[in-house]
This record gives sequence, C-alpha cells and structure tokens, in this order.
Amino acid sequence: HILYYPHSCPHSLIVGRTGSGKSYAARYWMYQFLNYYPSAKLYLLDFKNEFNFPQLPRYYTNFDCVQGMKSFVQEMGERQESHNVDKPPILLYIDELSALLTFLDKKDAETFRHGISLAYMVSRAQNMFTLTGMQRADASNWVAGARDNISFVMLLGEFSKEGCEMFS
Repeated sequence: HILYYPHSCPHSLIVGRTGSGKSYAARYWMYQFLNYYPSAKLYLLDFKNEFNFPQLPRYYTNFDCVQGMKSFVQEMGERQESHNVDKPPILLYIDELSALLTFLDKKDAETFRHGISLAYMVSRAQNMFTLTGMQRADASNWVAGARDNISFVMLLGEFSKEGCEMFS
C-alpha cells in the first residue's frame, strides 16, 4: 500500500526496467490520487498509448504529449494569475519520459523539458503535482538541475550501482 502526500512530495518519479511494474504502480498511484481528491483533474501524457484512456479529457499520446505539457503549463499560469484560493488538485503523469524525448525533434524536446522544469518550480503553489515514469533517469532528460526537485523516487526491479547513485 502506498500513502502519498502530494504537498510533502509534489514531484515524484517511478523508475524501472521493462516489466518491473512501473505502469501498474502508476495506475495505482493515479487511482489513489483521484479517489482521495474527487475534484482533482488528471493530465495523462501517454507516449506509447499504453494506458488507452481516450475518453479522458486530458489524455495525450505520441506527438500530442507536447500539447498536453503546454496545456498543463498554461493552466498553471492561469491559476497563478487568478489569485483564486480554491484550486482543486491536478496531477500530471508523464509515461516513458526518456522514450518521448528521444522520439521528439530537438525543438519539441526542449519545449517539453522546459515545461517540466517550470512545473517543478511553480506547480506546487498552484496545487498541481507531477508523477513521471521511465526506465532510466539520466540527468539529460531534464533541464540543468530540474531533476533535483524530484522529492520522491520509487525504484522498481534491480538497479546497477550507477543507477542507484543517480539519486544519492
């Protein structure tokens, strides 16, 4: 059982090899978040279309994941400008970040990295949180230093010494 306190750990990461249970853990995490916060919104950026939830209003696949990140950042900016204190929680889940960034052209990849960095710096104050799933959490996936804002890391499966040292 996972107890998740988004205000204590606003930006979380699930890392593991193929078949290690990342998708299962992410589904459980999202379910618990939405169950605990019934008024919450979910942005689901599913690069590989693994989750297959086309009925969700903020579900993005393939190249549309860039638009999903832009929409999340836009909503964050709107919340920041509104000064409204009633802000239902929002969770952004990015599945397979490394694969997505590898697939995108250089301009879109940089736009996406910038969006993540901005989310890590601003979103908590707007009651917005992030969860990312990936196979390997190399620093190259983030704008310089942004990875240091991840407050909770779940490692699934076996990891090399180098893989574990990424978070020490």
